Amino acid sequence: MSAPLLNYDVAGTGKRSLVLVHGFGLNRKTWLDVAPRLAKESTLYMVDLVGCGKSPAPEKWPYTIEAQADALFQFLKKKNLSDITMIGHSYGGSVALLLLHKLTQLNALNLVTKLVLIAPAAYRQGLPFFIMLPRIPLIGPILLKRLNAEFQIKTTLKTVCRNKNAVTEERVKRYAGNLSNTASRRALIKTAKNVFTPQIDMLSYEINTLQTPALLVYGEHDSVIPEKNLKRLANSLPHVVTHILKDCGHMPQEEFPEVTAEIISAYLSA
Repeated sequence: MSAPLLNYDVAGTGKRSLVLVHGFGLNRKTWLDVAPRLAKESTLYMVDLVGCGKSPAPEKWPYTIEAQADALFQFLKKKNLSDITMIGHSYGGSVALLLLHKLTQLNALNLVTKLVLIAPAAYRQGLPFFIMLPRIPLIGPILLKRLNAEFQIKTTLKTVCRNKNAVTEERVKRYAGNLSNTASRRALIKTAKNVFTPQIDMLSYEINTLQTPALLVYGEHDSVIPEKNLKRLANSLPHVVTHILKDCGHMPQEEFPEVTAEIISAYLSA
């Protein structure tokens, strides 16, 4: 099945190309707060994954991480991008890692030459409530439809963000649209049901073979990704620089955008 064309926003005009991939239930707007700093030196391509934001949400699409990685690969080729820094948050980190693994197999590592992982989901783990809910047969889809979208998003953000000041009405409205129509809810449910696949388990054992330089950023109070998994990733990636943000939860790019942007900018400029 051919991959849908991803929606995206562009910021900046710098020679360095950054492709930014959001997490589960989010969209390209999660990068709005770090974009102004990063766009000073780079051109940013902030994408909506399939079924999110303004990207298509086809009914008969698999909504696996592998399929999302393939769609992202097609996006890179269509835009004729190379020498990219790929930035992935949470679920988007999984997509970025799987894409990098695919490029390694294709001997096409010139496409992505640096990797930035923000609180990435790299290994199988217990699922947080906002992924468990859509997976519940019958009840999950009904609750997603009946409960107020902004209430659901606000509750989730308050749970995953250590810095509660980051949970603003503007940020809540960024993501409410992902629950506002049938196609988007269907895509969210299918994505939740396909978070872990055998290929992800296989990838977890091959992360130590990925030679692309990487930056790993996460909050010391991340309640979504187990600390043991983040430390395992830090110890597995052969060429990694790790930054742990104090008083931060699962959303560094929104809880502490200025700090996060400066860390990324300094890493890319080193």
